[in-house]
Amino acid sequence: MQRLEGKVAIITGAGGGIGAAIARAFTAEGAAVQCLDVDTGAAAAVAVFGRLDIVVANAATVTPRAAVDALSLDHWRDALDVNLTGAFLLCKHAVPHLRANGSGSVILTASQMGRVAYDGQAAYCATKGALIQLAKVMALDHAKEGIRVNTLSPGGTATGRLAARFGSM
Repeated sequence: MQRLEGKVAIITGAGGGIGAAIARAFTAEGAAVQCLDVDTGAAAAVAVFGRLDIVVANAATVTPRAAVDALSLDHWRDALDVNLTGAFLLCKHAVPHLRANGSGSVILTASQMGRVAYDGQAAYCATKGALIQLAKVMALDHAKEGIRVNTLSPGGTATGRLAARFGSM
């Protein structure tokens, strides 16, 4: 039996990179997966599959490398909106469905840079650090409801994002 057989998952940022790899792995383990990405539009997994068991908030935006005094307010807000507020809204609307099941799993994709600073990446580092704290609070808030909340903090991963940032793999 596959480990996720009969489970339904939503994965944001699933159009490529880490999100696409998570979607492929979940599917290989038997989960029904609703992939969400700015490139494909949005749909509700509960309406399609009748339930929700797993939520993966993986979407993240790319901000230009700049020190705080050179970072535009628009780029700062974009990072907050996509990386942090997007995860918050996904969780806010998913938790009631997980609660109704009596269990569930929420996974927030943070980053090594949520714990270790990287020059010119104030917005990215701040939002990824905030996701780590959000997960800790949610874990406490929902443990008695059988909902687990964790973060993933990958380092450099061979994706198109890495190649774009550094010019090659």
